[in-house]
Amino acid sequence: MPVAQREPRTLDTTVSDYRVVFFIPDLGGGGAERVVVNLVNHYVENGQPITLVLARAQGELLDRLDPRVELVNLAVPTKALAVFALARYLRRTRPDCLVSHMDIANVAACAAQRLSGYAAKRLVLCCHLMFSIQLRAFRRPKDRAVARMMRLLYPIADRYIAVSHGVARDVATLAELPLERFDVIHNPAYDDTIPQQAAVDPNHPWLGTKDRDVPVVISAGRLTPEKDFTTLLEAIEQARRKREIRLIVLGTGPLAGELQAHAEKLGIMDAVDFLGFRANPFAYISRTNVFALSSRWEGFGNVIVEALACGTPVVATDCPSGPAEILENGRYGRLVPTGDAETLALTLLKSLDAQHDAEALRAHARSFSVTTAAQAYWRSIGYGDRLAS
Repeated sequence: MPVAQREPRTLDTTVSDYRVVFFIPDLGGGGAERVVVNLVNHYVENGQPITLVLARAQGELLDRLDPRVELVNLAVPTKALAVFALARYLRRTRPDCLVSHMDIANVAACAAQRLSGYAAKRLVLCCHLMFSIQLRAFRRPKDRAVARMMRLLYPIADRYIAVSHGVARDVATLAELPLERFDVIHNPAYDDTIPQQAAVDPNHPWLGTKDRDVPVVISAGRLTPEKDFTTLLEAIEQARRKREIRLIVLGTGPLAGELQAHAEKLGIMDAVDFLGFRANPFAYISRTNVFALSSRWEGFGNVIVEALACGTPVVATDCPSGPAEILENGRYGRLVPTGDAETLALTLLKSLDAQHDAEALRAHARSFSVTTAAQAYWRSIGYGDRLAS
């Protein structure tokens, strides 16, 4: 039976320094991890002390963390053990607010908060996934266990932040929570360093000038089932029946070998380059003709904003839940059905032949700034508009 929901607690905002702790398992190269790094770096740049607690201090984004962020490494061998280490940390430090990110970390944060005797004055859970879709798609025992724990433990939190309206509705339904307890804050996927990073030459043989003879489509993300790179590869194969076209894929994941084998089977391996993780994806995205996102579902879709920030047109699946919100239902990019290689191929070709206002795309991307999101987070976690900017 779920615990009783509690009324959100009011924080003392008369003090000048708020002891805010962000918690996430690690700093791997995913979207949620990028959000956390962008936020905590912004806060310390603007004079607000922030502590970042990691279950394990590892991941590709670790070296992007501002050294002024206080880093606490729980150094636990498994995520499950983070509950006890985090509870001990909360009892020792008693922070004003604990802000947790991602479903497993959120469950751990709730359990740690209870074990610590509610040592954190306020608990905010940040929801990044369409968890019910993942639950139905994979049917994994661990997902069913997490869903049960969400229903049991999520009600003890004071507030919930969702990265899209779809995620808010999904988590509210799954965890049996009132929707009015959610704040929708789109991810801070844009930062001011993107133009400088985009100007760097990636030194790739396919990426010369924009008016080269062979256009290049690019995609980026974890090589996992929900990203559906299989459909993208099939779309590229179909598009190549009409004109020569190439594809660059940025990202790593468990399906890397399977996807390369599929490209080989389709006979397009000479036109596809799997580059793995790149610390500066913008150098590549800014020099390609179209960015493609083929996901079956997304919580938000940071990479869409990043592509727009490079002035690169976007073709994305109209999957639940972020792409349509980011692209304003097609105003800033083309939307296609999920799992439809034929339509994706035709739409990619149409995008290649269309004229695009690159500056309008960049301007829209800037609306997803770190400053905007950081202020919204600060209000949601209970401190109003007192954050410096």
